[in-house]
Amino acid sequence: MPSQLKNLTWIHHASFRLEQDGFVIYLDPWRIRNAEKKADLILITHTHPDHFDLDSIKAISKSSTVVVGPADFEGKLDGVKTMKPGDKLTVGPAEIEAVPSYNIGKLNHPKDKGWLGFLVRLGGETVYHAGDTDLIPEFFGINCSIALIPVGGTYTMDKNEALEALTKIPMHYGAIVGGGGTGKEFKSLAESKGIDKVIALEPEEELEAENW
Repeated sequence: MPSQLKNLTWIHHASFRLEQDGFVIYLDPWRIRNAEKKADLILITHTHPDHFDLDSIKAISKSSTVVVGPADFEGKLDGVKTMKPGDKLTVGPAEIEAVPSYNIGKLNHPKDKGWLGFLVRLGGETVYHAGDTDLIPEFFGINCSIALIPVGGTYTMDKNEALEALTKIPMHYGAIVGGGGTGKEFKSLAESKGIDKVIALEPEEELEAENW
């Protein structure tokens, strides 16, 4: 595993944990079973139940945990900090920037919701969690060292659309839409086109696929 990924864990689906010198960030925690590592910061891209899971948030929170989400988080969770695309926030050593995340030609994630992707600058790296998005124009303005992009199709871009965008770490498949092998298929597709920078991680927690 490349050195820049040593502190990044794909839990499953769109859930990740990012750590640096004891500072722990969770992104879109969902159905978390192992809550041994408590969060200093929790980032929620939008309020769909496979991204906004109150039970998981409670399980990984401590009294000082900061929870950040989009504007429609108001009233859903006490003490949450809200952001809109373009906003920036610093929490401990982490610099957070909210960026747009939405569908084109689908109704699942409308642009006017103001739902989010996040750029997380921590420990000299910039990690981009794209949220549930299609291949939107704003995507090409993102500058990051690690990108976590959905490839499952149906509610987000699929592996072919994602390949047009960039070649990083696929997510958002295996648990609801997109079979468990979708990440490896994405990697193989990229390699067939001469792209060798795709990394198909194994999830920390296996989930049984659901039909939504």
